[in-house]
Amino acid sequence: MLKMEEKQFIINLRREFIKAPSYKKSMKAVKAIREFVMHHMKAQDVRVCTELNRKIWERGSKNPIHKVTVKVKQDGDVLWVQLPEFEFPKKKEKKLKAEKKEGGAGKLQEKLEEAHNKDEMKKVAEDKKLEEHKHVELEPSKELKKTKAKAAKTTKEGKPAETGKKQNEKKVRNF
Repeated sequence: MLKMEEKQFIINLRREFIKAPSYKKSMKAVKAIREFVMHHMKAQDVRVCTELNRKIWERGSKNPIHKVTVKVKQDGDVLWVQLPEFEFPKKKEKKLKAEKKEGGAGKLQEKLEEAHNKDEMKKVAEDKKLEEHKHVELEPSKELKKTKAKAAKTTKEGKPAETGKKQNEKKVRNF
């Protein structure tokens, strides 16, 4: 897209945040700014700068400002919205990897990178071992099978055998 000049708008926020509950008014005001700019500038990616955001929120979430004058600048596909008295944020340049240093500092840096790579390899190996152990299914032991069989046996009266606390509670109740 072509780089456009800055445009200035006066946005009436009261019209929008009056529809929201009192505790969401400032949040609705920020959304209203985004929607207004999207509608008038015909773009989807709108970013509100921190100074404008602080201006809206400075009186709390229940009492935002009613009108605000903003300037809008298009930077590629991104629209930046800012207060007129502030400058727009500058693009951050990507840092290139630092060249290897010569001498003792370079060797130390290489050793640290190697140690870091070894630690990562150990973590990956441990994760693989843990995944292998999760897939192994354990068969129930013989003792567990015997205890289940005993619990399933019925007494002479035809009622299931009671164990543990329930049996003790019944004895107390019968007294």
